[in-house]
Amino acid sequence: MFAVAGAAPVDALTLVTKRFASVGVFFGDREATTGQFVRVNVANVGDPDQAPNPCAAQVRFFDDAGAVVRQERFSVANGRTGSLDLTAVYVGNPDIRVQVRATVQVATAIGDPNALCRTTLEVVDVETRRTAVFFTDPELVPAPLAQ
Repeated sequence: MFAVAGAAPVDALTLVTKRFASVGVFFGDREATTGQFVRVNVANVGDPDQAPNPCAAQVRFFDDAGAVVRQERFSVANGRTGSLDLTAVYVGNPDIRVQVRATVQVATAIGDPNALCRTTLEVVDVETRRTAVFFTDPELVPAPLAQ
């Protein structure tokens, strides 16, 4: 259980779980000089000039067997973004391609967490810092293309 600052504990609020698809990652060496890492971002799209309504987030990374390899809880203020990385330090053998997936549980004190807390997952190259793979928020439905 975790809490939103100034609100009831999250288990008393609406808790939304966002599930990302599995992604293959080559983590490279443990010194993080080669390979890739996975980053989950949580953005609070609330107006920073409005009353505080932070996104309480719990990010979990899972290996291909379903075991949690890293997790963390944090709060994201209006108009801000928080993130959690999964690097070679957290995986058994970083020299092989590893399947990982992530979930994010979010809650807010006021309103629908899906409307306020947006999540993304990206696989980033360690050397260039370029994003190789990008997943948008699993709860967002793309708008139809104009014809």
